[in-house]
Amino acid sequence: MTEEFTNTKIGYFGASRTPWFSLLFILPFLLCYEIGRAITPDIAARGGVDEWLRSVPFYIGLGYSYLLPLLTIGLLLGWHYTLRKSWKIRSWHYLLWMLGEVIVYSFLLWSSWQILESVLQNAVKNLQAPPGSIGETTVSIIQTFGTGIYEELLFRLLLLSGIYLTLRRWTNMKEISIVVIAILGSAFLFSLAHYIPNGFSNFNLVEALFLFFLGVCCAVIFRIRGFGIVAGTHIAYNIFALFSR
Repeated sequence: MTEEFTNTKIGYFGASRTPWFSLLFILPFLLCYEIGRAITPDIAARGGVDEWLRSVPFYIGLGYSYLLPLLTIGLLLGWHYTLRKSWKIRSWHYLLWMLGEVIVYSFLLWSSWQILESVLQNAVKNLQAPPGSIGETTVSIIQTFGTGIYEELLFRLLLLSGIYLTLRRWTNMKEISIVVIAILGSAFLFSLAHYIPNGFSNFNLVEALFLFFLGVCCAVIFRIRGFGIVAGTHIAYNIFALFSR
């Protein structure tokens, strides 16, 4: 029997963690990034996880860069459909609440990074380059939209969920053990991926440990609050980091 709900019945925390609300929340950021990428070559030239994901269709003979955002949207829509949840939206203001929630989470993560830098007397390399001109800063902000959405798509929605489902299907481990392994495994891969493009020439142990910590935090947020909240948190954290340099 199809499970139905109304936003007023399940409340903010229930509605905001659904794939449907996640899509509605990230869609403006996704469109802004993809449009910016199409008209600003500098954004596409910076590469990143989205370029890895975008290259997959080329390997199977589908040379269309816009397939990635379409697949992202389709994945969230399909996920919501399989949950048999209602598509009705009765509380649009929940999207504003989601924005407030991600600002709180991202500020806490940014504050933890500031404390770590202070303790280590600025021995850690900067994660973000200082903003330059207004044009350069705008490009950097748009870049954070794609980084937040596609890194969370890969490392949380796909890898974390994949590890979890694989262990649950093929092992007899306890649920808590499966969750912990999935969180730690995806966080390790998240940290590692930041050094692969440069062949680990920019590797910094303390920075890598913080990235691992950031990956764990994002994984926990994803598990508890859903994809939209964690993608928004990642975007907002990167913007905090951008303007703090």
